[in-house]
Amino acid sequence: MPLPNYTYGTFQLNDGVNYFVTDKKLGLPEVQESVFKVARYPGVKTTGTIINERRATVTVVVVGSSRTDLESKVDALLLALNQRQQQLAIHMLDGRYLVCDAISAPVTYRSTRLLAVTIQITFLAVDPYLYAANASSYDSGSIAYTLVSGSNYTSGNLVVASSGTEYAYPTIALTNNSAVTITAFTLSQNPDGTSLQISNLSWTQGETITIGCDPRQANGYTVVSSAAPGTLLAFSGTFPVIEPTGTVLTLQVTASAQPTVDLAATWTPRWLS
Repeated sequence: MPLPNYTYGTFQLNDGVNYFVTDKKLGLPEVQESVFKVARYPGVKTTGTIINERRATVTVVVVGSSRTDLESKVDALLLALNQRQQQLAIHMLDGRYLVCDAISAPVTYRSTRLLAVTIQITFLAVDPYLYAANASSYDSGSIAYTLVSGSNYTSGNLVVASSGTEYAYPTIALTNNSAVTITAFTLSQNPDGTSLQISNLSWTQGETITIGCDPRQANGYTVVSSAAPGTLLAFSGTFPVIEPTGTVLTLQVTASAQPTVDLAATWTPRWLS
């Protein structure tokens, strides 16, 4: 059985020759609840929760052919650990990773153990979730939308499958592939029951509207048209996420005749551990 591929950045923490991972601690991200006391009420009330930063510990045994060789290998490890915001991959199933910094790695050389040393490394991840090594995607293809009533047309249910154990932030691209001008749309998501509305549009053939659903990006939530990429479109409602247990997207548009629209989404699945 091959050894697990555990890495920090490009450095191999578990090569089976010089470095051996003997222990790792990850678990759930820490959840901190905000509570307050109500007079004459037993216990307390919860007002919300905060998911804090995550600490992970990895124990590495470094082995050398001599004390000099051992200390040289420890130096190489510490040099790698000194790099900031690296990907820490310590999962046996796949290449999911934390983005983190090594904040502690004490080294104690013992006279009774000349050729090996055990180092417990503590990593700090500001973003507490692990990310899949590869992005996921969905594409509905060009669909002729179905009339609902009046000038409103719908895509029907678009079922999006995903992996992970935590919701993910997608980037969604909507392309009008018909000669019909679309003047408004509503993008709904289930099982969360959210919807995002865009109105006062002149969305013409070949134009793509890109919806950025990740609040951590530099510009936060954004809706942009390829016809005017420097201008943010006004919106109302809630931006959709991709749930790990399955997501259903529905796009309803307003147009003077039956439109044909392609909905494509990309996202990186997230994991709790």
